[in-house]
Amino acid sequence: MFNTGLRAAEVLNLKVSDIDWQSEKVMVREAKGKKDRTLWGEAYLKLLRKWIKYQAKLPESAFLFTTSDGSAILSNLGLVIKFHLYLP
Repeated sequence: MFNTGLRAAEVLNLKVSDIDWQSEKVMVREAKGKKDRTLWGEAYLKLLRKWIKYQAKLPESAFLFTTSDGSAILSNLGLVIKFHLYLP
């Protein structure tokens, strides 16, 4: 996720359940130093809503960023490729 300061591994570990739509927060579990962090803001949630709508045509998964078969993306390169497909 651009401009959040998150590392690729932190992004890859995000799950749909980490998003709290009511409080407009995203929980980043076991971030740097094995500590949890929180992102908040309407701008992030707006992008995540678009992303989830895009992902809706794929098999359901607990992970926020998945491959076309619904499994978790396992590498930084896989994440980059997915973003390039989404953001032509």
